[in-house]
Amino acid sequence: MAAVIKHGSGRIVGYYEFTAKHSNGRVINVSNSPLMGSYRNPDKSSYRYPKINSPRQLNDIHRWIIGHDRRATDPVVYDKDSAKEMLAEALKSELRLQEKFGYFYLSEEKGRFLFTWKGAFIMTGRNVFPIKNILASLDLAAAKKAIAGMPPASQNAAGSRGKDSGKEPAPDAGLKNEQHFKLGASWFYWIAALTLVNSLAMKLGVTWEFVLGLGATRLVDIIAMMEQHRTGGIMLFQASILVLDVGFAALFAAFGLAARKGSADSYEVGMVLYGLDSLLFLLSFDVMGILLHGIALFFLFRGWRALKQLQASRPQPARVPV
Repeated sequence: MAAVIKHGSGRIVGYYEFTAKHSNGRVINVSNSPLMGSYRNPDKSSYRYPKINSPRQLNDIHRWIIGHDRRATDPVVYDKDSAKEMLAEALKSELRLQEKFGYFYLSEEKGRFLFTWKGAFIMTGRNVFPIKNILASLDLAAAKKAIAGMPPASQNAAGSRGKDSGKEPAPDAGLKNEQHFKLGASWFYWIAALTLVNSLAMKLGVTWEFVLGLGATRLVDIIAMMEQHRTGGIMLFQASILVLDVGFAALFAAFGLAARKGSADSYEVGMVLYGLDSLLFLLSFDVMGILLHGIALFFLFRGWRALKQLQASRPQPARVPV
């Protein structure tokens, strides 16, 4: 499969992917994708070579890996005239497999596959520091190992462009900025989710907490519980506090949703509120809370900066004089 992707920044990126399916269900995939897959398929091996922009070089690597894969059997041959149907069926098979693993479910109302909570959690977790960095290093190491025995002339292609690569650039700063601002926005989701978990844990009498969640709601929960024990208050009071906690969590989830849609204001307001929340951990000398809040603020700031750079790189509409 080949595609020419025109990014919002105006840069053009060539994407190439070679896939072979074998009679025993084994699938071998080679591409120049800059991104890892979010989920694993036990019958599929994917190898990424992001620096290669030559389809010929990727095809050579693909053929080499197939020839040296011990699990590969006879390849399944498709008719050229049925290429579209084959590709559509491959995508559906992949989604059905992820449905089997509990990552997606088929919505009868919308007629398409949607994320389950498990799938959304795993996908987000795989794209958060430091898990993302560790998995990316392992992924690229596996790709390098797969071509360890290739002749030097072909193997060098995995780290550089070939003669027939033309002028297609490697993934540019615009793509990286888009990844960073969306990854930064996902931290708002984590803050919202863990704030809610902390609140429910407090109501159930659990003593542990996730310090990445909001400290303000935790403080309110503790004060409310002390007041209830002192006065023998009714459960309605606790329920109202839970509603307040849900409101805070929903606010940060809304920040994440708006930030992913390109709202710099949501980033800024969310960072200010989370920064103020960090002062509670500073006042209580909670080292772990300060550290994790600092990490979250770093990625939020990086996402905000990437979004601003992405917006600045987009062409501005010409003003018509009145």
